[in-house]
Amino acid sequence: MKNPKIIYHISWVFALVSLVCIGFSSWNITNQIGGQSLTGSIKADNVVQSTVYISFDKSADVNDGNADGLEVFEYYEGGFIVDNVIRKVATLKAHYIINLNPCIETFGAEYDSLQAIITLRATSGQNSLNIFTGISGTTVNATLSQEGGIGTTETPQVSAQLYTYTINFNNILKSDLETYKFTITYTFDVQDFDAFYAVIGSEPIFHTSAKITGVN
Repeated sequence: MKNPKIIYHISWVFALVSLVCIGFSSWNITNQIGGQSLTGSIKADNVVQSTVYISFDKSADVNDGNADGLEVFEYYEGGFIVDNVIRKVATLKAHYIINLNPCIETFGAEYDSLQAIITLRATSGQNSLNIFTGISGTTVNATLSQEGGIGTTETPQVSAQLYTYTINFNNILKSDLETYKFTITYTFDVQDFDAFYAVIGSEPIFHTSAKITGVN
């Protein structure tokens, strides 16, 4: 083990961007998680924040002591650190909240449902990391949890560099709800941590984004 310090650092960027698309409008939020060799502390930098349509749900993030809507794993070169024990399995969680009133105002006249497209990727410097497929002994799976009451259709699409998770919230624009909370949990099962560490290194940056639009 070259570096005995836990690698655990968050610096995140939150931005609301209007996209020009044929046939519909959509909005993106983007977030960045960076890794540096620290002593287990977390640093969060809220640069730009807007909560008009969809945002990170800070109230759901209670486990790591830093309420930014994200929970990321700690790791040494030899494995993940979970409850002060070295493990082969760890999770990265992103908590979201949809603000339905502006969504209804924007999409409700034409659509009944909302679609959220959540993406996750990792980079090191200028290079995208092939961490989702192709590493010996490593599997990554995403699951949805939500506060309930709305039917969903979920479609994962995975490549080596990008994990895309598409969720349709059926008929949510016709509901009486004002907000809707959901969480995407990415589970990293790493049986060969040397192979995983050779790809991810000591200072990866994870980028997660969410696009939301109206659908029928």
